Parts: sequence; C-alpha cells; structure tokens
Amino acid sequence: MSPTLSRRALLKTTAGLATLGTAVYAGARLVSKTGTVAVRHASGQERENGAMSDTVDVAHAELNSDGTVDRKIHTDYHDCFNPEETVIISDATHDSLTDRFDNIRYYLGHRCPNAKCSTPAVTRGAFNNSNLGETVKLVYHGSTATVVPV
Repeated sequence: MSPTLSRRALLKTTAGLATLGTAVYAGARLVSKTGTVAVRHASGQERENGAMSDTVDVAHAELNSDGTVDRKIHTDYHDCFNPEETVIISDATHDSLTDRFDNIRYYLGHRCPNAKCSTPAVTRGAFNNSNLGETVKLVYHGSTATVVPV
C-alpha cells in the first residue's frame, strides 16, 4: 500500500467520523428538552443480604417557586458540604461515597414549560456543572439523561 493511499483512507475515515459526530450532536439537540434545574439530588444504596437497601439521601436541594432553596444534607455528610452552598461532589467525596455505598446516583430535577420532564440520573460531572435555576437541555434515555449545551 502506498503512503498516499493510506493518508487518503485516513482522511476519508476522519471526515466520515466527524460527519457522524456532527449528526449525532445535532440530533441530540433536536430531541433534547429545555428547562430549569429545580432539584439537585445525590443518593446512595448499600447492598444488604444480596439486595439493595433503602435509598440514603446524601444531599438534596430544591428550588421553590418563590426563588428560595430548601437544602438537606445527611447528618453523616455535614463535614463534607455546607448546607447553604451548592453541593459539589469532589473526587475525594465521591471516593468516600463509593466506599460506603454500592450504588451512587446523581439526579437533576428538570422543569420544562412545554414538555414532560422528570428527575433523571446524570453523571457526577453533569450534576456538578448544573446549578439550581439554570436553564439546561437534557436528552432523556429512560431514567437517565445527558446534559447538552444550551
């Protein structure tokens, strides 16, 4: 195979992947739901006797219609979070949670004016980067969602 031919093949492959990536991104933006982050919630579950235990609410913040925020921090995590500030799950805190819980979930409650929205699970990064009252777009995948740029 000549060097020219392999460069052409590489360029075609790269161009094809870029086109596919653009199409997927554009499609995600079209099916996403725009709304306001109204709830930020982190929880964990432990495994007991082979089954998952009740959910432990680690941190919960909810935006009220009057603009005030209700925040609740589990007593075991008062040293990790300031109840008056936005909860950010650092690497160290995430490691501490994974040491205690078998399943950790991060949720964003999403209020959409013209669509049916819910409170899907998101990645820790999406959780940390989304603030109460902020407008975001979520692409729903069953009980989970991906945050896409507005």
